[in-house]
Amino acid sequence: MKKHIVSISGCHFAADSVTAATAAVAAIAKLTPVEYDYDAGCYTPTEKFASLHSPKLEMNQPFRPAAKTKPEKPAKALALPAPKRGSILCLCEHSYVAPRQSCPHCGRAFAESHARTHEPTKQPDLKLLS
Repeated sequence: MKKHIVSISGCHFAADSVTAATAAVAAIAKLTPVEYDYDAGCYTPTEKFASLHSPKLEMNQPFRPAAKTKPEKPAKALALPAPKRGSILCLCEHSYVAPRQSCPHCGRAFAESHARTHEPTKQPDLKLLS
């Protein structure tokens, strides 16, 4: 792809048409370099930047448009697998145990943890003090 490059004071601008590029150079060429005079409180012409100010036009220069950036996908949250149906928390409290399987963390059978959760709890004997 080729474009016309307008250079002004070390800055470069690309134009699609020769008409737009020449219009930009013509408009900039009419401008006068100025600097602010703090004593007078206004802008005054200066020759300090005259050599930098002169615009240049380079015709039909190779041009590569910027690559399209893909929108970033939000990071997926780290999800743990859902416990299997009928599983219960093991006695070690590190993982869930499914029926007829053993705990992957401590190796206890499902029955041990199941018995803990389904056995009737004993009530402590309370004696009344008289």
